[in-house]
This record gives sequence, structure tokens and C-alpha cells, in this order.
Amino acid sequence: MKIRNILLAAIAVIVLAGAAAPANAAVHHHHRHHRHHRR
Repeated sequence: MKIRNILLAAIAVIVLAGAAAPANAAVHHHHRHHRHHRR
């Protein structure tokens, strides 16, 4: 049961990381692009 709980936690972290990474990169890229355009 403990091992199963660890696996579920690991999957949750991977899913959250996979979902947050593209969003963070997109926001950062958009902000950088806007700043460059403003310059």
C-alpha cells in the first residue's frame, strides 16, 4: 500500500510538472517577446 501511494504521488508530480512546464515557458516567452517588441 505504501509503495502504491508513492507511485500515485510520483505520477501526480510528473503530471503537474508536465502541465506547468509548457505554461510557464509560454508565459515567459510571451513576456520576453513583448519586452523585446517594446524595445
